[in-house]
Amino acid sequence: RARSPEVNAFSPCPNYSTPRSMLEMLATASYIESGHDPLVLTYGISPVLRWASGMSADWQWTTAGSADYRDYDTLNDRDGVYVTFGQAVKRFTGARRSSMSMGLAVSHDYADQAIYENTAIEWNVAGDWKLPWLSTLYGRLRYIRSTYVERATLALENRADTQRQVTVGLNKLITRRWGLDANFQATQNASTFGLYDYDRNVTTISTFCAF
Repeated sequence: RARSPEVNAFSPCPNYSTPRSMLEMLATASYIESGHDPLVLTYGISPVLRWASGMSADWQWTTAGSADYRDYDTLNDRDGVYVTFGQAVKRFTGARRSSMSMGLAVSHDYADQAIYENTAIEWNVAGDWKLPWLSTLYGRLRYIRSTYVERATLALENRADTQRQVTVGLNKLITRRWGLDANFQATQNASTFGLYDYDRNVTTISTFCAF
């Protein structure tokens, strides 16, 4: 039976804010293992700038980026720097502040070996609807297109993946600070290299706490 990876992470986050904007500079370091066998060590930075516009701050704009170095324990050819840059806009409506958002992000994985190096473009649309009884119904659509620099050994052409992902969920506050969440996520990945074709459905039930 496969073991689930264990993640140990450290994430200090200094920030600067004004009445209409906030800048965060998140520094991260994580160590992932499976069954006490080390898999990968990562560390990097993720700056995020958010600002609001409109009479009641009904529009929220987010510019985010990241740069991470990934050091794999055994797969050294996969080591490298992963960078992303994205822009998103969110619109709040109604007395309960339901919202809709859309975003675009570009990433590049600078792996040591070109067969792992790739560029990806992601489009996403999301929404959450505030319901009575402190409940929220939410959903998200993601579309990701990844193209690789070099053809893999057994592939007939350069690898390109297309991933579609749908998430729907419901969460409810039980007290002022904690609640329950249940969601379903369906992922479909199609690739020019058939080894990476897959469909995955995941149902998650969890608790959360707000500070």
